[in-house]
Amino acid sequence: MQNNYPKISIITPSYNQGQFIEETILSVIGQGYPNLEYIIIDGGSTDNTVEIIKKHEQHITYWISEKDKGQSDAINKGFKRATGDVLAWLNSDDYYMPGVLNAVALLTDINKTQLVYGNSFHFYEGKSKSWGSDVIKYNKEKDIRIAHNVVQPSTFWTRKTWETVGELDTDLHFVFDWEWFARTKKYNIEYIGTQKYLSAFRFHGNNKTTTGKEKRTKEILDVYKRHKGEVFAKYVAKIVEEYNNIWLTKWYINRYKLNRFEDKIIKLKYSKLTKQYGYKVFINVMEMF
Repeated sequence: MQNNYPKISIITPSYNQGQFIEETILSVIGQGYPNLEYIIIDGGSTDNTVEIIKKHEQHITYWISEKDKGQSDAINKGFKRATGDVLAWLNSDDYYMPGVLNAVALLTDINKTQLVYGNSFHFYEGKSKSWGSDVIKYNKEKDIRIAHNVVQPSTFWTRKTWETVGELDTDLHFVFDWEWFARTKKYNIEYIGTQKYLSAFRFHGNNKTTTGKEKRTKEILDVYKRHKGEVFAKYVAKIVEEYNNIWLTKWYINRYKLNRFEDKIIKLKYSKLTKQYGYKVFINVMEMF
């Protein structure tokens, strides 16, 4: 029966996410996918993470808990052990929607360098704020080298893609996923989009996206320099300098209900920045911060 299904390897990196990881694990093993390889690489958690992993270890292909060099290092370690035809990683605070692995298997040609991407449900832990995505639209409007046009937990790719693009950059700690996706453009990886919701992306107080601040900004500028050149990186640095003023302007626009004039006001007030590469690029860069 397994021969009819490509082998899918899922890596979960984890560190002190005991409050969320069981939901993550259950969302993977609960797929009922007949040719699954599930690997958990824990960074030496000191909470109840290991206890939860042991609770489900009969369904886990391999797991280890030891110190590592960070999340990207843990994921690379997992992929070095993976033997699947289709690969992905799922962080220990996110989870898959039902039936995802079967859907991905049907969309993927394991003999090609492909990346399958789908939508994700975003939500704030303990709050009522939530929203969906439209990744097909994002891919039409955004260049992955400028702004995210995929959602990481809703992406899967073939082994050929991983071998072509290479490992995650362990020197990056906040935007290593985005840098890897940006790298796929260099190798002309085929992107296959689906409107299906493949994952749920959780925001909470310890997300690296919300805690990185200056270090994260420095990494973003470095990735721009790598993939869009030094001139573009300097342009983004100017936007970063104006970041607080731009968002204050947006706040006033919203406060005085001038939203229908927002584009015109921003273009006029920050004309040098919006004209250099175009208003859409300017807005996409802003979204990265």
